Amino acid sequence: QYVARFNVTTNKVAATYKFKPSGNYYTYIDAIVVDNGGLWVSGSLGSACMNECPGFAQTMRMDVASKKTTLDLLDRVLIGAGPGYVWVQSWFGVSKKANHLYKLASSTGNDLLRIPVADAGAQFACGSIWTVNLNNFGKASFSTGFQRLDPASGKVIASFTEPGEVGNLQEIGDQCWASALAGSTDQFGHFDRIGDSGIEFRSPVVQGPMILGGTFWAVQGNQVSDGDVDTTLESMQRVDPATWLPAGDTWTYTGPGPKFAAGGSIWAASPANTQLYRLSIPLIPIGS
Repeated sequence: QYVARFNVTTNKVAATYKFKPSGNYYTYIDAIVVDNGGLWVSGSLGSACMNECPGFAQTMRMDVASKKTTLDLLDRVLIGAGPGYVWVQSWFGVSKKANHLYKLASSTGNDLLRIPVADAGAQFACGSIWTVNLNNFGKASFSTGFQRLDPASGKVIASFTEPGEVGNLQEIGDQCWASALAGSTDQFGHFDRIGDSGIEFRSPVVQGPMILGGTFWAVQGNQVSDGDVDTTLESMQRVDPATWLPAGDTWTYTGPGPKFAAGGSIWAASPANTQLYRLSIPLIPIGS
């Protein structure tokens, strides 16, 4: 596996970074962070993990300029980055007793802070570190539990639970937002605004809620068949935060749902998942 850096003006690859983990080869690259001259990559061996699975996950740091590997952390999962530091989590399958969040200096990888946490995922967003746990996932009724931690001390600032499945938290202006789905197969959901101690606001119902490029979207996918091949046809429309209704142009393309926003564009995978599509959808929020 490798990471490619490409120019968003020319769409050409500018550099490639090949990682050679000690003792293993990645099946998947799960997360990427670039901070303070370092490229951090987290990889895993796929889904065939039973029991504790030591060596299943790994995080590495490579110098962007020289492409030299400067850090190799076995059984660590990359979470995110703040100014001058990177968060990783111990691989939960190794030992529940050893499950910690680690705050590392992004230039050296030195430990700055260790926080013991429960058997849960984590993310860094909106100026805080969050532990996230899906409760009773797959059942008719489940919820997402959050703990908000102070990134300086690791102290728990707030705990709260939201019904259904909550997506990654994202900062829009000076506010923290997330999309939420009512169930694992129910594409109707809403947008949550998260405050210091819990959910401050829930939008009315939106089909396929998604946040991309600081804009709220309603995304819908349909299977289209020509008799031989089934293809996903995606449609996207902005959601006006004044009314929480879809408004403006409806954008349609062939392929899976959008993956991320970068370089002023929305990106999606090709139908065969062998290419990235750069979609000609302007990232101009309604009202701007």
